[in-house]
Amino acid sequence: MLDAVRAGATLQGARDGALGSLVARDRRLAYELAAGVLRRRAQLDRMLELATADPRLHDVLRLGAYQLRALTRVPPYAAVSTSVELARALAGEGGARYVNQALRRLAKKGSGERGAVPSHPSWLVARWTARFGVDEATRLLAWNDSRPALTLQPARWMSDELRSRLTEACIGVRQAPYGAGLQVTSEGTAPRSPLPQGLPGFREGGFIVQDPAHALVCRFAAIPPGAIVYDACAAPGGKAVTLERGGARVLAGDARRERVGRLVETARRAGVAIRVAVADLLAAPFRPEAFAAVLVDAPCSATGTMARHP
Repeated sequence: MLDAVRAGATLQGARDGALGSLVARDRRLAYELAAGVLRRRAQLDRMLELATADPRLHDVLRLGAYQLRALTRVPPYAAVSTSVELARALAGEGGARYVNQALRRLAKKGSGERGAVPSHPSWLVARWTARFGVDEATRLLAWNDSRPALTLQPARWMSDELRSRLTEACIGVRQAPYGAGLQVTSEGTAPRSPLPQGLPGFREGGFIVQDPAHALVCRFAAIPPGAIVYDACAAPGGKAVTLERGGARVLAGDARRERVGRLVETARRAGVAIRVAVADLLAAPFRPEAFAAVLVDAPCSATGTMARHP
């Protein structure tokens, strides 16, 4: 997964390509490890003195260090042991000894203070501090470093029914910020970190998965019912579904052919009639006057997606 992200894949795309054969529990742990290493790479690299380490061991050391620092459910001996075995497979006995010594030294130093080393580029920290002030910038950094909540937007089911079904299944739920959906919490008695596919209503299209910020884009766009709108950068389809449910007539386009299948599946499951096109916005084969509005929420330009895509 780490190699795939460095090669340009999104974290979710890398997950789908690498973890499909794992059982749910192992899949959740692998995703947490990869996301955590990407999210805190700057912190981890400063702890580990990687300049003197075999490059083949860099990710092994980061994974082990992340478990020691951030995953209380993984005992330190287990984090060290699994990292040593992985190092042995990649770089032989010498690599295994190096990883064993490095991680044991790190474990003896204690837990360390979270946030003591900036996890974001210094230029971005400076920019946010100048724009928002120290307190708000600190909150924003902490937000990006935290694990994002699973947020559900009603589709075939209304919000009250969705909440009721989740509660009946002993799944904790709370209102998302600004009323933009329902967030799954750890307060229920159901197994921790349920996957969307295992939640009530997934098969029936009762909900779609979409973060509050993206749902709010549709709210603030205020597209009137009956208006024809072009949703550019539309995959995986959450905003197109929300717009259609609000009464708009949607043509959803995306330049990435490999993502269009998921867009079509999202629309099908949510029960909305959305036309789909593989098209780049700047070269889309449509007349501009054909649409009352064009919605562009391009994730590649948004620092707001950093928590989900570190």
